[in-house]
Formats: sequence, C-alpha cells, structure tokens
Amino acid sequence: MDNLKECAAYFKSRSEWKRPFELFRRKWESMGKTSGKIVLKNCTSEERLAIGKMMGKVYYEHDVTISLTEFENMLQTTRFASVKLHELLEVYFERKIRSKQERKQEKEKKREEFFSNCIEYFACKEEKEKNNVLKWILDMKEKQIGGFTLVLHELQVNEESARKMLYTTGNALIKAFRNEEYIPLAVIAAQVSGNPHYLDRGSTFGNLFMQGICSIQGREYPKSAVEWKERLLGAHILPDDISSMVTTLGIHLQIGEHIHPAVEAFCSMREPLILTALNLREVSSAWVDTKRVYIVENEMVFSYLAGRIGENKTALMCTSGQIRNAAFEVIDLLIKNDTEIYYSGDMDPEGMGIADRLWRKFPERVRIWRMSAEDYQNAVSNEKIEERSLTMLGNLMNPQLKQTAEVILQKKRAAYQENILEDLFLDIIK
Repeated sequence: MDNLKECAAYFKSRSEWKRPFELFRRKWESMGKTSGKIVLKNCTSEERLAIGKMMGKVYYEHDVTISLTEFENMLQTTRFASVKLHELLEVYFERKIRSKQERKQEKEKKREEFFSNCIEYFACKEEKEKNNVLKWILDMKEKQIGGFTLVLHELQVNEESARKMLYTTGNALIKAFRNEEYIPLAVIAAQVSGNPHYLDRGSTFGNLFMQGICSIQGREYPKSAVEWKERLLGAHILPDDISSMVTTLGIHLQIGEHIHPAVEAFCSMREPLILTALNLREVSSAWVDTKRVYIVENEMVFSYLAGRIGENKTALMCTSGQIRNAAFEVIDLLIKNDTEIYYSGDMDPEGMGIADRLWRKFPERVRIWRMSAEDYQNAVSNEKIEERSLTMLGNLMNPQLKQTAEVILQKKRAAYQENILEDLFLDIIK
C-alpha cells in the first residue's frame, strides 16, 4: 500500500502527467479494464519529454499515443513494481474508479431496491385501494411507465425526496379512490402533505399524481386542460374550479342533450356572464350564432365592446390576462363546433406571449387580431419595456407576432388595446 501511495504521489507531483492520467481514467471507465490506448493531443515539449523518459521512448509528434497495458507493464520495471493501473487511478483521484457498466448496474440495483421498498411500504397498508397503487408502482418498476421518468429523475437527485414523493402521491391516490363522493383536489393535497397546492397541475407532484390516476383508470395521460379535468372527475376529485374563470357574451352552452338554461338567459338578454370551471363541469358543447368569437385580454376593453355592440349577435370573451383552464375549455368546445377564434391582447412581451401560446395550441382556428406592426404603431404608449422582458420576444413562433416583435425591439415601448378601441369595435360589427 505504501508503494502504491508513493507511486500516486510521484505522478501527482508532476504536472506533465495530469492530462494523461485524466485520459487513463476515462479510458478505464469506458473499457472496464486496463486496455486500449489514449491519444494526448497537442503535447507540449515538457509533456513529451516527461512521458518519453518514463516510457523509454522519444516522441516527436504533437499527438502522443500511450497504451494502457504498456504503461502498466512499464511500472513493473520501476521501483513501483506490483502497482496496477486501476489501483493507481483510485489513489491518484482519491475515489473509486468504476466502469460505465458497473455504474449502470449499481443504478439499476438502486432503482430495483427503491421500487421494491415502496411496494413493501404500501403492501402493509390495510385499505383495499392499496392494490391500485401497488399495480401502479409495479408498472413503473417493470414496464417503466406511469410516471417512471419523474420518479427516476428525483431518485437520481435525492433518494429520500423521491421516496417521500412516491409515498405521498400513493397515499393521495388511496384517499381519492376510497371516496364515493367528490372531494376537492386541494383537500386531498392538504391531507397527505399539509400543502393544498401540492397536487396542482404543472407541479412535479401533480403530474405524478395524474400519472397514477391514468394508470389506475387505464387511460392516456391528458393532452389538454379539459382532459385533465375529466381524469380528476373520473377519480371523484374536484379540481380548483372557482379561481379559474372567463367572462363571455353571446356564447351558448349545452349540458348533455339540453341547452344550459341559465347561460341561455344571459345570451337572450345580451348580458355578460362570468363562468368558472365549476360551471363548465357538465358542459358538453359550446357554440355562437356567428361561427366567430372575439377574445380580448383586458376587462375594460371587453366592457367597452360589450356596451357598444347592442343587439349585434357578435360573441365576445375576456381572459383577464393569462388564459386559465376555464377559458381553454370554452375555446376547445367552440373549436369543436368549427368556430373561428379571433384573439387580441396588449402588445408587450407578456401579451404577445399569451397570444402566441394560444395560436400554437390551436393553429388552425386561432387568428391573431389587431396585433400587427401597424396596430402596434397606432397603439404604442410611452411606457418603456425592461430589457430582460424584451428577451421573451425571441420565443415567439407566430409569423405576424414575430414581425410586430421586431418593431417593439426597436421602440422598446408597450402598446395597449385601449389605444385602438375604435378599430376593435369596427372589426366586430362588420
């Protein structure tokens, strides 16, 4: 052992051997044995001299090739006889040197043990609903589906955190499928984690929870907010339906085979209506009289337009900024009935981003409305846009919005819908 330490100290004290040893390590990890060769690119004269002296050769080329076997054999002719390259690398780098295959096997073993421990944890529970969770975890373990990648990512970062995530999510699934009555998602989340937002859509835990629901239900992972809601309701879980809302005018709704009577009353009176996702829970269809709906981002703009169109059959929507699930649900239902969507928002990085995301979600039906470069010039204000916000414009995909973004980058000022109210009004009464 002393001889091994002395050998490692010898090479560590000579900077010319730093690069060769790094390449030795990589090659050994790749091969899993003392085999193959390394190529030291663009060697300095000092490196060539030091390596040549040790290997008993003269190197003239800028790129020096060294065989790992020859290097180990060379050691046997020195005072470091009996030192093996693998042992030397571990002492030199002060850590265990393992091959890629060994590391892969260790990860697989760790993963197997992790899922087996989780299965054992739930197998000890008394609730009959545990069987749903056990099948879900088994599918992750054996088929690598149902949220496997989410758990694996967390496992690679922190095993204890991954265990807590899977235990908590599994307990939430047991609670969900044990209830015959509907229970709010926030209530389940608070009961299992203490945080009512723990299982919210978009969070890692919420996504894993949905993977578990889909696995148990034998359904595909939801591709939209509407499908997400359907999966939750199928497990007797109520999503947060109150905070998600949209304001409408002239949009008809249907529940099952019947027209929604309350919504129809607002339509007949040409009165605006605020709909929450809770109101939309049983809605099966949505349509407008003109096959076209105009959507605006700003409440004041909506109020102005709704107040001026009178008996005109034009349909309007207001998203009040970011488009929430309730708005997406209505838009999705309208598109299924061949409705054209005209969207207009503020021409600043945030507003342009909202419009672009809606267009990307429904590219065949969404029309960007009054957000051209010319409209920007007519609506521009004196309010400056911060440089860090301007970088968001680089993410836009819609061709028209990208042209407008070029002008915004020049002026660096925001443009607002309120400055082109008359243009918006004249468009919708044509």
